[in-house]
Amino acid sequence: MKAHQRAFIHSLAEDFGFDSESSDPEPHRHVCLFKTPRFVSAPLKTLAHCAKIRANQDSLQQSTMANDATVVPYNAVLLTHPQFGLTIEDLDAALRKEYAAHPTVTFHTSFLPSEEVVIKGSGTWTTQTLEASLVALKPTLQQTVRRLKLAENVFLCSVDDSLNVVRREDSRALGEGGWSAVVGRSTFRPKLTDSSSSSTTVPLRSKFVALKREAKKKVEEEPVEEDWEAAAERLIGTSETV
Repeated sequence: MKAHQRAFIHSLAEDFGFDSESSDPEPHRHVCLFKTPRFVSAPLKTLAHCAKIRANQDSLQQSTMANDATVVPYNAVLLTHPQFGLTIEDLDAALRKEYAAHPTVTFHTSFLPSEEVVIKGSGTWTTQTLEASLVALKPTLQQTVRRLKLAENVFLCSVDDSLNVVRREDSRALGEGGWSAVVGRSTFRPKLTDSSSSSTTVPLRSKFVALKREAKKKVEEEPVEEDWEAAAERLIGTSETV
């Protein structure tokens, strides 16, 4: 038995719960199998079933790689909710320092019909290189935009020749917007009622009532007779009268 065949038998034995041992020298070397208490029953999956599962996994992996290859790389930066009255000249002047950090990229600023601003990058290199440059540019550009209040958010995006946004970053994955932003921008404030306003001026009484013990009455002390003989005679006289 060849070496790769023996390795296959050893693998099967491990899966089935058998002990395996190679015996005899070459060219008569073979594998002996020993049943152990670990063996309960044969696996429910056959070799054909396992091969089918592996083929499905390979096809799924290939389709995933194909989908990744068809994703359009980022080639622009999108600014949402820009400042009122912001012009292209003002924006380019404010971001001149950030643009200078990437001299090989040429930036073109445009306003979209959706009142968003797109800054498209261009150059004579691959799209992956341009995407990497924009990814490196975004953090510093975002800090400047928010510090100067030029726009609300900054996202990477992909635009075509007509400046149509075909792909953009997911704002939910970045923690931007969502319910937190809706709640933050909400103008609703709880209205104070008369009962709530009065509660701020009148102190609340506790619902618990302290039980107060009644004060013990002071027992009057009887005067002590100094002459006990006279007191005894008066007591005897009183009893005889009764």
